[in-house]
Amino acid sequence: MKQGKGDLASDVTIIGAGPCGCFLAYLLAKEGFRIIVVEKKRIPWLPLKCAGLISDRINEILKVPKSIILNECNESVLEFPNGEKVVISGKERAFVIDRIKFDKFLFKLAESEGATFLLGEKFERLELKGSCVIAFTRKRKITSRLLVGADGTLSKVRKTLGLRTEKVEGFQARARMKYKLNRVKLLFDKRIADFFSWVIPESNNVCRVGVMCSKGSKTVLRKLLKRVKIRENEIIDYQFGFIPSFFSRRMSGERVILVGDAAAQTKASTGGGIVTGLLGSKIASKCISKSLKEGCFTSNFLKKNYDDVYYRKIGKELRKAYFLSKVLRKLSNRDLSSLSKFFSNDEILRVIGKRGDMEYYGKWLKPMFSKKAFLAISFLFLLKHPTLLKDVHLLLKP
Repeated sequence: MKQGKGDLASDVTIIGAGPCGCFLAYLLAKEGFRIIVVEKKRIPWLPLKCAGLISDRINEILKVPKSIILNECNESVLEFPNGEKVVISGKERAFVIDRIKFDKFLFKLAESEGATFLLGEKFERLELKGSCVIAFTRKRKITSRLLVGADGTLSKVRKTLGLRTEKVEGFQARARMKYKLNRVKLLFDKRIADFFSWVIPESNNVCRVGVMCSKGSKTVLRKLLKRVKIRENEIIDYQFGFIPSFFSRRMSGERVILVGDAAAQTKASTGGGIVTGLLGSKIASKCISKSLKEGCFTSNFLKKNYDDVYYRKIGKELRKAYFLSKVLRKLSNRDLSSLSKFFSNDEILRVIGKRGDMEYYGKWLKPMFSKKAFLAISFLFLLKHPTLLKDVHLLLKP
């Protein structure tokens, strides 16, 4: 719905029309609330900024149309600096999705329920005034009872709450390349990226080849493309984006809530955040609905009904992912190579194959640590690297 330049009013103003903002707009508009979504881009789903690999747990939150799923994978191969490769397979499936179609799908859902979109309109600041919160854009002011920041990793709304932000870079190329359709490759080699690299098969002859690193992703990606022998004329296009690389329990303030990347609802270990972000939108919708009906918008109310609920549901898993990322970043190539022996252990492979979960790390970390093979290797490893002890302890903390 197009709007002129006049001031507007709504029950909820959402800043950002990405997947989490649109899904939240859909859920709230469906309940009959007046929703306005402010998006700085004229076309919300462009440019594409995602590897597009999600777990099948997405269907527990939202039924994804089959036309959006390009491929399904049930195997991953871990490649280490010493050249060793370990294949892990299990019951869990990962979907390779068409992110543009996915984002359009969520946008249309919200629009069909009556949410108003202000596209090409940049949010500048917010102001709490009496019983409302005012969002200022370059064209107007929007008065609402509550405001949601779904404006990504570099969230302006997050900054207004005085919350810190840490980020890494994600850069990938879609290229003409043949690779086993049901298998994702993960490369751990500090000579390429200080986090990790990936090869994700989109179809029989197209793969997504990318890196997650602290800086210089353009140069880092070139190294990876050379490693997997992709020439310049085989590249179809590129995608770049910033990824939250921290963990935060606080996701709200008086009359303000954060969702998705703005709330760091992302696994710092992999950069994945679609499922965890949409779950955040679902929990936020219940909290906001209750808040609007009861007329309570205090920091304590929102913390109790949103921040704390999210933490109990999946926030603990994001904390584990954060400390896992800290451990992996501190390891040298020699350390990473030694891990290949650990992952080659049949007992460990059975645990991961049976309990492996892209979203809930606790389901496989705890059983893995109970195995003698893991305890023996981890004990020797921590003797060599005592500085990792604190991070490992926090990783395993319930």
